[in-house]
Amino acid sequence: MLNIIYKEIDCKIEEKIKDKYGSWVIDYRCLHYGDGCYSLAAVLDNEPIGFISVYERYYPEPLSNGSEVYIDVIEVHKDFQGFGIASKLLRLTENWAKDHGYHQISAWSSDDKKQAIQMWYALDYCVSPAVMRGESVITEFAKKPIYGFYVTKLLNPFEKYPHIIEAVKNDIDYALPEASLYQCRLIREKNGVYVYRGKLNNQSVVIKYFQKEEDKREIDNYRLLNNLHIPTMTVLAYGTSCIVLEDIEHSDQWRLGKEEDLEKEEVALHLARWYFDFHEKGLLYEALDQMYHETDALTEANLNILREKLPEAKETFDYIIQHIDALIRCIKNISQTFNYNDFYWTNLLVSRDETKAMPFDYNLLGAGFRYNDLRNVTSSLSNEASEVFHREYNRLYQEKYDNSREKEEEKEKQVDRVTSSLFSLISAYEHRDFPTWAIPDKNATLNGDLLKDAKDLLEQVMYCTK
Repeated sequence: MLNIIYKEIDCKIEEKIKDKYGSWVIDYRCLHYGDGCYSLAAVLDNEPIGFISVYERYYPEPLSNGSEVYIDVIEVHKDFQGFGIASKLLRLTENWAKDHGYHQISAWSSDDKKQAIQMWYALDYCVSPAVMRGESVITEFAKKPIYGFYVTKLLNPFEKYPHIIEAVKNDIDYALPEASLYQCRLIREKNGVYVYRGKLNNQSVVIKYFQKEEDKREIDNYRLLNNLHIPTMTVLAYGTSCIVLEDIEHSDQWRLGKEEDLEKEEVALHLARWYFDFHEKGLLYEALDQMYHETDALTEANLNILREKLPEAKETFDYIIQHIDALIRCIKNISQTFNYNDFYWTNLLVSRDETKAMPFDYNLLGAGFRYNDLRNVTSSLSNEASEVFHREYNRLYQEKYDNSREKEEEKEKQVDRVTSSLFSLISAYEHRDFPTWAIPDKNATLNGDLLKDAKDLLEQVMYCTK
């Protein structure tokens, strides 16, 4: 199996492409860079064995609201054809174009590449001959006809939600009367949250629009963190239903996190510093009780639902329901602060020089105790990165308070073992299909571990209050 690496073309790869495929690649400016462009190479043993390059094209009137990316060149070296390299280059380019909100991807293929037609069909492209009444509709500069075919594939449906675009523009006009927002393209949508990429006064931006009232809290959460000088990605405008953020794809300072960042000790070090600052400032926030709390879901009604869903664990839920007041007292007796609640590499920003790191997307930001957040982060990190995170966080705590967090954390862990499992199950049963991430908590409930943890915690509390 060939160990092929796919990576964006830089000057070194470009020079090798020129040497391997001929100077025509450079002479005809087939490789495109910068905004709206994407150039990718398939590399084997540091040699480019295939490459693709695309650039954006905006539709003319009357199609001026749409845009596409055009494949200027796609080549695979003759010695490596038939290995699926062209298909992989196309799929990766499509993913990039779809993420950037382009309507479609298209290309022109000359008549001498008929062998590629089956590949286009296999990748769900529409293939159309450039012929009208038996004559080619395309001519060269020398006015000679060119025979071949067009290929096109739909990536993002054309403006699925024009009413949302209108609402966003009205919201931004109110927040920034002099601003000009245009070229908005839907990137993704989920459960009433719509994410667009667009241009605000010629600057590439990302806009999050919240259809549901409860999701609009993220707007206030960004404003809160900025007021407290807790680092976030740059906010360019606050609306009543949307927020305009810097486009990290175009940032000189930041990049989006990658899964491999979870293994990097340097990233974990800087994450620990962000979380410590976040938690310390949260301790002083006077309106913590008005924020979202995961533990607010621990109601008798929700516990009754769990008892119905897991009748095998009836004893466990009967016990917790009977002692729900004691459980709430346990929670309230722990020092509360901000909780991020939603850490994963898909919500991670890392500075390009890897001297800073922080989470983004604050829809689930709320209040809780420190360990809930610390567990949430370190469970995603590698063992080595997790150790670095804990060591740095505890160092900062010791430095500030001249005291260890050991006793406080042990108490938080004991409460968390009960509350996190219950919250996980409550959240899981709100899904149509039971999610895999809740299986360990379900198993702990069924095998009696949750009941044991609940008794260890609550009997101790009840004994102390006698």
